[in-house]
Amino acid sequence: SLGHFPLLTCFNFQTSFPRTFRDDPSSLSAFLRQHHTQLEILVLRLNKSPLLHAIQTEQPLSEWMLSTFQANHFSHLEELQLYPSALPRGFDALLTCIQLSAETLHTLVVRDRYLDPQDVLRLVYVLPSNIQYLQLNVLEMDVQLYDSLAVRLPRLLSLSLYISKMLLSSESHFLAVRTYTDWRLRNIGVWQNGSTGPYKLMHALANCIPSVDSFWGVGNTNMDMAM
Repeated sequence: SLGHFPLLTCFNFQTSFPRTFRDDPSSLSAFLRQHHTQLEILVLRLNKSPLLHAIQTEQPLSEWMLSTFQANHFSHLEELQLYPSALPRGFDALLTCIQLSAETLHTLVVRDRYLDPQDVLRLVYVLPSNIQYLQLNVLEMDVQLYDSLAVRLPRLLSLSLYISKMLLSSESHFLAVRTYTDWRLRNIGVWQNGSTGPYKLMHALANCIPSVDSFWGVGNTNMDMAM
């Protein structure tokens, strides 16, 4: 029943897709279609169902997202926060939206899905160079991720990573062979299992990325103050 809102620039919608749109998601599709050329911030977290049943409950969600982003060019989108479902078609939807909004997009938050190394490679490949803020969940921390981001995202100012598995050799790898002197990254935050990253890792990252002057967005690299 909602009509067009001519001044609307931000749409934040969080619900259970299979429960709210059990029969027909066309109302949400119509709303986005009416506003896609004016939205600057889009937040869609439509994952209130257990991940265990993703194949049964998220198939319609993933298909809907892909068709929606293929049909609508969010030409003024600056910030995207999205749960891309746990299925391949949903991840394809995320990549499609990024590619179509590449000229304006500067903030990307991928919610609630831990990306495997192949997902990360596909995502990094399509990220536009003007991204300034990036937040991801990744299955494991791999130094190749930082190598790729430093090259692909030279304007990145803030990076937040939620890691499922830490590699034991990460610190030594960073300290021994990695230096990102041309990267302008200012803030970095690493979390694992809801806790902030270990002291050695954070300072190894700061040593390898000289421009970093803030952990977890607090404005400094003092671990005691950050915690």
